[in-house]
Amino acid sequence: MNFSKRIPFVFIISTLFVSFALRFYALGQVPNGLSPDEVDVGYNAFSIIKTHKDVYGRAFPLFFQSLDDYKAGLPIYLSVIGIKLFGLSDYSIRAIPALFGALTPILFFFFAKLLYPEKKKFPFVIMILATFEPWGIAISRAMIFYSEYVFLCLLVLITFLIGMKKNMKNVLYVSGALLGLTPYVYYSSFIYMPLLFVAVSLIYKDFIFKNLKTCTISLLFVLVVSFPAISLYLNPQNRNRFNAISLFNPDTTLTLSIKEQTSDIEEKLPFSGYVHNRRIIYASAFLDNYFDYFNLDYLFVNAKNIRYFYTNYVGLFYLFAIPFFLFGLFKIITRRKKDDLFILALIIIGPISAAVTLGSPFPHRGLLFLIGVQVVCALGLTAFFDNFLKRKQWQYKAAIILIIFAYFLNVYFFIHQYFIHSPQEFNAESNNGAWFATVRDVMPFVRKNKSNYETIIFSWSYRKLVPGVYYAFYNKTSPFVFQSKSALWTNEPPSYRQIYDKIENIEFRPIDWENDKSRIKTLLIGYPEEFPPDVKNVVNKTYLPNGQIHLLFVEVKKD
Repeated sequence: MNFSKRIPFVFIISTLFVSFALRFYALGQVPNGLSPDEVDVGYNAFSIIKTHKDVYGRAFPLFFQSLDDYKAGLPIYLSVIGIKLFGLSDYSIRAIPALFGALTPILFFFFAKLLYPEKKKFPFVIMILATFEPWGIAISRAMIFYSEYVFLCLLVLITFLIGMKKNMKNVLYVSGALLGLTPYVYYSSFIYMPLLFVAVSLIYKDFIFKNLKTCTISLLFVLVVSFPAISLYLNPQNRNRFNAISLFNPDTTLTLSIKEQTSDIEEKLPFSGYVHNRRIIYASAFLDNYFDYFNLDYLFVNAKNIRYFYTNYVGLFYLFAIPFFLFGLFKIITRRKKDDLFILALIIIGPISAAVTLGSPFPHRGLLFLIGVQVVCALGLTAFFDNFLKRKQWQYKAAIILIIFAYFLNVYFFIHQYFIHSPQEFNAESNNGAWFATVRDVMPFVRKNKSNYETIIFSWSYRKLVPGVYYAFYNKTSPFVFQSKSALWTNEPPSYRQIYDKIENIEFRPIDWENDKSRIKTLLIGYPEEFPPDVKNVVNKTYLPNGQIHLLFVEVKKD
């Protein structure tokens, strides 16, 4: 192997090493606590290992009942690997998402190489960007399914391009099968799959018609592989997740409009039925959500309120990238080649699956959009480098050096914010549903002292925190405890509130001080606001990373 051929290999290996370091460093400590979804997913995987059933007693389900919704099963089964290797812990349930996230930059490299083979620098640029991008690092360091989904989507796109551009038609069957797997990773695929099919059919229609038989068989692969997921989703019980967050839920989206229409009717105003037509209201709400995803503020400036990101003063992409994103967008819009239109299609259809849900922006519900934005940023930066490297003047060389310096200054700032300050600033039940940093600190004391009390009451006054599942997770409680409780519910599936309400002598509920203070041999674990300011018999405390008291342990006994 000569020196020129070794350079790409060394670059790829070195970049992957950095990617692994950024995603595995202090993985069990940052984010500094598990979200309830992570804990419940991890405990379900633990239940599969121990009993071959989920906590509700269902054997090897494709979709898991998880707290107040159903989650796709493939990432949960993959997390079994991490738990088998490292035991049930914060680190083990995040290890597999981190692995997929660490490998994602190499997929961006091959995707770029296939997409624009004439642009020799483009694959290297996008691999660097994907390695250091804030959104890619953040979704890789939590058990939230998103890094697995991005990885699988990139595999779908790569195999499709190999089949089409490398004249390897059989690889299209692999692409179809992989696309059929995506609903088992994340629900948004139920919306993405038909939209991608339409986009590909329109953009690459010449190839589709020329290879109609192969493409038809590939589509059959999609349908066959995804059919069990689709049939399960059509069950009203399993559609609970989408129905709960759907924009088309009249109880949430139409409430104000109905109130206004009622007022108009009482005032005998004309055309109130047309003005407040539900179709207009739904369309307005959808477009409002949709265009939120193109807000440059959360994309490039400050995404602190984006769920599972929680980092101040940094966007999902670096501020440095704004001009290159706009430049790249200008290039593909003016050039309008088929591959350009395909990237535009990813950006256009990307937010749709998120825009039909309540609340915005939630970019983790529109991950194809982030893939598209990533490609456009890299295209703009590559075009800039191509233009400037042709110039002989020293000013252009200096500009390139300054840009590279500015980029890595952005990278350092994000890493500093993410690893140093975010654990101090996003750590409690009350701040945006962030990582619950100190719940695990309660467990050693409870485990050691639970036999000293008739009852322990652990506060469940914040809906976002489900202390029962944290207790089961950190104490590795036998899943049979919850499976036996679930078996008592024969007419309908039990709620998580009904199976995680009590474990042994520990009750999980809000503390009622006026009544609970008179109990016998009882330990109350609750928030400071649940007790009087001068409460006595505080036997222990836990603290948030910022030094504030998180939970008080108050011993009560009847006088």
